[in-house]
Amino acid sequence: MSEPLFYTFKEAADQLRVGRTTMFTLVKDGELTAVRVRGARRIPANILIAYRDRLIAESLADREAS
Repeated sequence: MSEPLFYTFKEAADQLRVGRTTMFTLVKDGELTAVRVRGARRIPANILIAYRDRLIAESLADREAS
């Protein structure tokens, strides 16, 4: 089965291993972007991947700076 293009907030939270409330906070704070699909808010898969990559890059930069 192919990967989904969009995730619900719960599905996205499960992918990041955080709570659903944390997902809402990440969107509210501008860390992630949500879009409306027929009125329902969804997190695009590519946004989750970019967020993951950004966290990894920041972690590596912090490690190198230490």
